[in-house]
Amino acid sequence: MRACIERYFELDVAAYELVDSEREFELDVDGHEVVGFIDAVYRTPAGELVVVDYKATTRRRDVKRDKQLPIYLLACREIYDEPIERAGYAYVGDIGPELDARTFSDERLAAVRDDISETMARIETSTFDEYASGTHCRWCRHNGLPCAADVVTPDSL
Repeated sequence: MRACIERYFELDVAAYELVDSEREFELDVDGHEVVGFIDAVYRTPAGELVVVDYKATTRRRDVKRDKQLPIYLLACREIYDEPIERAGYAYVGDIGPELDARTFSDERLAAVRDDISETMARIETSTFDEYASGTHCRWCRHNGLPCAADVVTPDSL
């Protein structure tokens, strides 16, 4: 833990002005609620706001393909009066110190919003009929659900 703290202070972000930390958000995406916490929002010396998510992991995230940061930026549009277009991961674990940040276009944020909406719609329409029951249901911790009704009986347990 101490090494992570030391790595944080080696980053440029340590000198930025902290605007917000552990900011809870609720984002409505076409009637679907997405909730979470944004680690930090900073103001750079140039006056730009940037979202930072701390990572103490041993693997890097793909900032270009990952959806976590765009979701945070979508939430920031509803929280802050100023635009925030830049977000990144601050690596403070063994692979750090490094701040991997980029600017996300409106098109990228719209694509992530659409993807969330489609994913949530698929989840809502998912049913247990799509799953095949079988002897494996006997050991499933969810064998009381309707998907296993034809296989799991009180006598088979």
